[in-house]
Amino acid sequence: MIEVFKILSGIYDNNAVPVLCSAVAATTRGHNKKLFKPFSRKKCTSEVFKLTVQVIDTWNSLPHDIVDAQTVNLFKIDLINTG
Repeated sequence: MIEVFKILSGIYDNNAVPVLCSAVAATTRGHNKKLFKPFSRKKCTSEVFKLTVQVIDTWNSLPHDIVDAQTVNLFKIDLINTG
């Protein structure tokens, strides 16, 4: 989760990180930094795909106050205290 926070906060160089697509719906429940979950009709057994979906599900379920933390350290503290 910390790496996702760093990517979405612009801490990393955009050319060096994977592309995470934001959800395009204007009315999302929860926080405004929700990620788009890829969808495929094919049965994909790739562990990378499964892991990506799990990370996106977990990120999208985080409360607004954790996602909008000002620094990485505040995000870590809030994440641990929620846990």
